[in-house]
This record gives sequence, structure tokens and C-alpha cells, in this order.
Amino acid sequence: MDRRADHSLSNARRKWTAPLYILLCLVLSAPDEPASAQRAYLAAGANPFEALGKLFGGGQPEFLPVEEAFKLNVMVQDASSLLVIWQIAQGYYLYRDKMRFSLRDNGVALGMAKFPAGEIEEDEYFGRVEIYTQDLLKITLPLRRDTAAARTITLNVRYQGCAEAGICYPPIDRQVRLRLPAAAPKEDAALRTSPWTQSRVIARHGLGRAALTEAAR
Repeated sequence: MDRRADHSLSNARRKWTAPLYILLCLVLSAPDEPASAQRAYLAAGANPFEALGKLFGGGQPEFLPVEEAFKLNVMVQDASSLLVIWQIAQGYYLYRDKMRFSLRDNGVALGMAKFPAGEIEEDEYFGRVEIYTQDLLKITLPLRRDTAAARTITLNVRYQGCAEAGICYPPIDRQVRLRLPAAAPKEDAALRTSPWTQSRVIARHGLGRAALTEAAR
């Protein structure tokens, strides 16, 4: 069965997603459960579905840890764009509308993200949604800079995905530090004359646009 054909089956299986999480939380917070056992289940990097299986004597976990289901990599594509890459495991998918990108740094802003076309699905909980099931998902993030100098930035990434077998992971937040190279001379000139850069300079120094245009020459 291919990924597209399996989505209708995964919708039905997802009905027990919420009860699974609630049950896991109740068990781990139960006063009768030894504290040492609770800490073992919640150890750093532990898979909650594996923990649930251990609590009830299950065998091998059926679901991958989120970092294995959706392997994230972010790289600097050039001085004015970033490339976000997810390697999606077979049988898993990401929601497009759950993806969020932001920068914590002044002087650099994100442009409109460039998403590839995904697959449309009628989700029981989220309605009509667009999802990505391909093995390798690439998203380009254009950058707007007010200076050509090389600098370090921090990109915040949020995403959420599910397993076609019937569970959805909670939203995941990651922070990635990246080193932007200095902009080339042509890019530097474009930065100094861009409306976004000019508006920032006007707000900071109270300069008129005529003065800015003259300064850029």
C-alpha cells in the first residue's frame, strides 16, 4: 500500500491518539508509581510510546522517536536565503500549516517561505489540510538584511507531524544557530536601497528618503 492510499486508514486509527497521551500522563503522574520508575520513563530522549509499552509489558515500540521520524537540518544556502530540510521516515508525514519559522535577531528578517506542493487530506481533527509525505522535504527561506556584514543568527523552527499508523506527535520547537556570510557587493547595494532597509534607517535616524537615495550613490 502506498502512502496516499494509506491516509484514509490512518484517519480512522488516529481516533485513539488523544486517549493514548492522556493515559500516558495519568500513569506517569500516579502516586503509586515509584519515582525512580517515572524518571526512567521520562529520561532525556525517551520515546513516550516506548515508555507506555514498558508500563504495560509491551514489546518493541511501534513508533519512532520524533527526532527519527522527522530529521531536521537547516543550512545557509547563500547570503540571502536559508534551506530547511526534513527527512521524513516512511509511514510518517508533516503538516504544512503547523510549520512556523522566526528569527530572534535584529537586522535580519524572513521573507515569504517557499513551500513545495503537498497532498490535500481531510483530517478528522484539523479539517482540510496539506501534508508532506515525501522522503525529503525542502523549504527555502529568503532573508532580508539591513547590513552586508557577516553575522550569526538563530532560527526558530516549529513543526508537527503524525504516523500513518495512528498517532500524532505534539508540536516540536527547535533552535538552530547559523553563520551568514557577508553579502557580495551587488547584494550589498541592493540591501542599502531596498524599501525594507530604508524604512528601518528612517525609523532609526529620522532621515528622509531623498537623503537615503543620495547616500546610496
